[in-house]
Amino acid sequence: MAKENNKNKTINFAEKKKAYASKKTQNKSPQTMPEGKMVYDINRMREQINQQTRNLKNKKLIKKSRPAWVILVYLLIITAIVVLTGSKIYNAALNYRTYGTMPKKFTSIDNSLSTQDTIKYEQLIKKKILSSVKSDTRLEVITSSIHRNGQTVYANGYFTYANEKDKIYFDSIIRSEKIESLQVNGFELTKIK
Repeated sequence: MAKENNKNKTINFAEKKKAYASKKTQNKSPQTMPEGKMVYDINRMREQINQQTRNLKNKKLIKKSRPAWVILVYLLIITAIVVLTGSKIYNAALNYRTYGTMPKKFTSIDNSLSTQDTIKYEQLIKKKILSSVKSDTRLEVITSSIHRNGQTVYANGYFTYANEKDKIYFDSIIRSEKIESLQVNGFELTKIK
């Protein structure tokens, strides 16, 4: 009899567990998220970001091949630049020798100027000095020597301020009716405007 009494008192744990779980789910109301907020799985997000950066790195590593005509255009441009630069350097080197070869013996060439040319070049020099040198009084410009060497005219002389005895010397180079250089005490007057 004691066994029968114990038989009726045994507890079925599986049924108790189901009952407890269903009671718990009934009491618990589902949590609602506030509007506009989303729950993110951080690990999933990290994996997506890592995958995107891997894809970008792979795209950067893959070089796209250029068409043949683009490469040909680049080669033509580079070749043209090299040829032009080389010819410029070559021509600059040749300009130091204006004549084909140096003569074995130089000959005497008349370096004097006609009276008209002398007056013309003296007036050109005087005009440049008067326009470049600032003075309260009139300057007196004297050209002491003038001669031609090929197409270039060389002149030197001096100028004085009115009421002063000191001479201020100048040197001038004229090519093609234009003063290329006019120096006074080391100052290049052609560069002064």
